[in-house]
Amino acid sequence: MEMKISEFEVKHFDRQSWEEVSERIVMQRLQETYTLVTPAITQMIQGKYAHTPHGIFRMKRESV
Repeated sequence: MEMKISEFEVKHFDRQSWEEVSERIVMQRLQETYTLVTPAITQMIQGKYAHTPHGIFRMKRESV
């Protein structure tokens, strides 16, 4: 059985570049920001960004 691991990136407001971030951190930040986390995750899967007070999060890609 193959598992797909999603990779996430964050762009902090004081920086210009994206950096990899763990799924755990992304979920914590989304939970702190959004009442419902699932719609934000769905948008990220569709290639959109999730804006939080900590920065902008996006899904980098799926790897096998």
